[in-house]
Amino acid sequence: SDQAKSQKFFISVCKPLPFVQGCPAGVIGACGQLNGRGVNLGFVQSSLQAGSDGSISIIYQNGDKCGSGGRYSTRVIFQCDDSPGSPMFDRKDGCEYVFIWRTSEACPVKRVQGENCKVKDPRSGYEFDLTPLSGQDYEVKSSQYEYHFAVCGPIKTSVCPHGTENMVSSCQVEGTNHRISGLANQNLTFDDGIIMINYTHGETCHRIYQRSTAIMFSCDHSKNPGKPVFIRETEECTYLFEWRTALACPPFKTTICSY
Repeated sequence: SDQAKSQKFFISVCKPLPFVQGCPAGVIGACGQLNGRGVNLGFVQSSLQAGSDGSISIIYQNGDKCGSGGRYSTRVIFQCDDSPGSPMFDRKDGCEYVFIWRTSEACPVKRVQGENCKVKDPRSGYEFDLTPLSGQDYEVKSSQYEYHFAVCGPIKTSVCPHGTENMVSSCQVEGTNHRISGLANQNLTFDDGIIMINYTHGETCHRIYQRSTAIMFSCDHSKNPGKPVFIRETEECTYLFEWRTALACPPFKTTICSY
């Protein structure tokens, strides 16, 4: 309609809008340009809220005056969908503008497990493959210890006693003391963009725990293959490492823009 053509909306998520020509200044989450007039449709005052139907919503309130005694507000309802999506105007309830935003970002995070040093992103279907990191040992030093581990297989170095099955994947070294801190497996997990491999069933620690090693791989296009960094040891004797690498990056397309 002619009325719809004369309306334009600007929405930010969880933070104030940047400067928009024709919109009021301030910590506003939504602005409407209605019939040539910029209107504050609500301030950023609340956080995301989860609905019983699985949707997520955010409300911006206390905008400009609306009618007799009321004030404009904006409600954005996020619903799970396969695509990134964009907000769509749904309706106007009194002084509240309601938008529906169908997006994959509103979908529940799925933790999936792979095998053979591979794991698939459940959203995009892309399969990550860390086998290029396998077949060699890696040494990482902290302030007190040396750590030796392999990716998706046993270590080859003799720094830790392997036993007859030769299945040790992670070892902590302090001088002449060697502690097995995880046995080999090839099971990667994918959890909200982070790929991890966890080696368990190491030697006893503090008499009640078994040592283990968790290596978390995150995307960094500038590091190929990158190298592991020691983060910390947990109270339960799990040794945490971070590895930024291009191998943990999903595929992307390059677009050339001309104007």
